[in-house]
Amino acid sequence: MNIQEDCLILDNGNKYCNNPDASLKTFVKSIDSDWKEVFYPNDYLMQHLDRILVTYGAGREEAINKQIESVTDESKNY
Repeated sequence: MNIQEDCLILDNGNKYCNNPDASLKTFVKSIDSDWKEVFYPNDYLMQHLDRILVTYGAGREEAINKQIESVTDESKNY
């Protein structure tokens, strides 16, 4: 997959790009910070135990908050 500032392109060719009805957003929570939006995901250097949410849609804050709440830190157990 290829993630850019305004488009997510999957290996099968499906594209999820910003348009008037939906937008692509990336959020990151590092071990020592709260969730923050990353505007240039290709420039973000992932760190150990980062939690990442890539979301596409109308971008309503309440829906994004529910998605953020669903991201667990379960991987740190492995």
